[in-house]
Formats: sequence, C-alpha cells, structure tokens
Amino acid sequence: MIAIIVVLILAAGSVMAQQVLASTSWTAGFALLAGATDVDVLAPYEFSHPPEYELRPSDIRRAAEADLVVYAGYEVMVPRLLESIQGTNAAPLQIVTAHAWPVLTASVRAIAQELGTQVTAEATLAELRASLDDWANQIAESEYAGVPVVANFHQQALAREIGLNVVGVFGPAPLEAQQIRDLSELHPVLIIDNGHNPMAMPLEETTNARLVTWYNFPGVDGTRTIQDIFALNRRALEE
Repeated sequence: MIAIIVVLILAAGSVMAQQVLASTSWTAGFALLAGATDVDVLAPYEFSHPPEYELRPSDIRRAAEADLVVYAGYEVMVPRLLESIQGTNAAPLQIVTAHAWPVLTASVRAIAQELGTQVTAEATLAELRASLDDWANQIAESEYAGVPVVANFHQQALAREIGLNVVGVFGPAPLEAQQIRDLSELHPVLIIDNGHNPMAMPLEETTNARLVTWYNFPGVDGTRTIQDIFALNRRALEE
C-alpha cells in the first residue's frame, strides 16, 4: 500500500512538472490559472502586439521540447507552430481567450484537464471570482453604477463581468464616422479602450466621457498573470 501511495505521489509530481509552451502572455496567463508551474512564452512579454509574433528557429526547438502547447488560434504563428510539433510528444491545445467568466473557466479547466491540476485550478478560479465580485461591489457603489459605458470589443467581456452598463461596443476595426456619431448619441459617461490597439480618441473628442485604457495580454507595467491584468485595469478605472 505504501509503495502504491509513493507511486501516485511521484506520478502527480511529474504531471505538475510538465513543460507548457504558451503562444502569448495571454495564453500563458490561462495556463498559470490552471496550475501550470513551468510555463514558457513564445511571444515576448514586451512585444507590442503578441498575435503578430512570428516564430524564430529557436522557437521551433522550444515547441518540439514542450509537453503541452497552448494557443488561441488567431496568432499568425499557429500554422507553423502546429507543423513544428508534428511527430513530437508535444500535445496541442487550443483555448478561447476571453474574460467572460464562462469562457475563462472553460479554457482554464481544459488546460487543467491536460495537466491533471484540476484541484489547483478550481482553487485559483475561486480566488479570482472573489476578486471580481469585490470589484463588482465597488462598481455598484461608485459613480459608474448604471451609467452608460462604451467599450472596445476586446474589453467588453470584463466590463460586463464587473457590472458595468455596456450600451455600445466598437472595434476591432477602426472607428468610422457613422459609428462615432451612433456611439456618441448613446451619451456614454465612460469609454473603455483596448491598450493593445487603441482607437477611441475620436470618440472621446465627440463626448464628455472619461477614457480609460485596459489590457488583456500581460506584459505592460510588469504584469505577468491574469490576476495582474485585472488589478491593472482596476487601478486604471480608479485613478
């Protein structure tokens, strides 16, 4: 019986030690939420627009040595990345990167299923949910409670998740004149732009709304995790 227990413990340890290769800092953030402890990132954290990162020869070697390769599908590297791990022990896993809670949890649990880290993932998700609930409670008692908000397509999910009243969405394509007029007529009090591809300045000029910038990909201001990104976005709204 003791021998069996020792084997199980060693097996669990080997699962936890699996090498995860993430396409970008965002997919890496999901892997960390899932309980991965050894995560390598292809697109550097300081890269301005991670989905556009193109693989280098050294990245091909890194991919072949990984146990699990996590990607979202919109990265330009994906075809070459998947080709590079054919015939290796690296298992590809495509997830959806979004901050809507059902999507986020589904992606995190998919990674945890591959790594065998479900217990860790559920504990981390519970902590993250508590943090979001605390933020939502703060919003409910702030000047932004119930007021009209216009958000970038890539930031609307988090805005809705914390209880902001998103009445209009813009992007990911650049704003056109008619869109600016239509969104301005919604009389937003707050505009939330996407820091990875900002485009809301023309809309700010036609409204009296406050403009804040949020991020999805960790990297800015030393962020490395989804928790860091949520905290950064929260501070941006509080300033």
